[in-house]
Amino acid sequence: MQPKKKHTITFLPSGVAASAWEGETISTAAARADVPLARYCGGAGQCGKCCINGIKESFTPITETEKRLLTQPDISEGVRLACCTYAIRDCE
Repeated sequence: MQPKKKHTITFLPSGVAASAWEGETISTAAARADVPLARYCGGAGQCGKCCINGIKESFTPITETEKRLLTQPDISEGVRLACCTYAIRDCE
C-alpha cells in the first residue's frame, strides 16, 4: 500500500501553515490548525460559505457541488469551497 502524501497549506493573511494529507479537505486542515474559516454547514457542502482562493493547479478539479453553489464569476476568478477542495501540492 502506497503511503499518503502530505501537503503544506499556508493560510493567508495569517501565515499559519497546516499539513493536509492526500484526500483531506482544505476545510479539515484549517480546522485542525485553528484557522478561522466559515463552516456554517459543518463542511457538508451545503452553504457555500467556506470560500477560498489559490492557484488553480494546486487543487483538485472543481466539483459539481461547487458549480452549484458558486457564481460563474467566482469560479472564473478561482474561488473554491474549502469543504470540497483538496490540495494536490503545497499551496497558499
